[in-house]
Amino acid sequence: MNNKFTIELSSDLRYEDVVVEIMYNEETVATISQEKGLDKLEIEIFPPCEGKKWMFFFNDFLDALNAAKCFLLKMQKIPE
Repeated sequence: MNNKFTIELSSDLRYEDVVVEIMYNEETVATISQEKGLDKLEIEIFPPCEGKKWMFFFNDFLDALNAAKCFLLKMQKIPE
């Protein structure tokens, strides 16, 4: 994964389950939620600061999305 992208665990109070944030150059690009299950992940995409636009390679962003999904799979709750 491009080192400008990072994946961070988030405990956003709007969600019951764990969410992850995809960051690019330390700015949040998207939040991925597993509220509706791991087979129905939802992504919320945020605009960049200061009216700029996001510009990065497609495959780098795709790698970040896949890394975020893998992170959520590892963090999934273990049935009791």
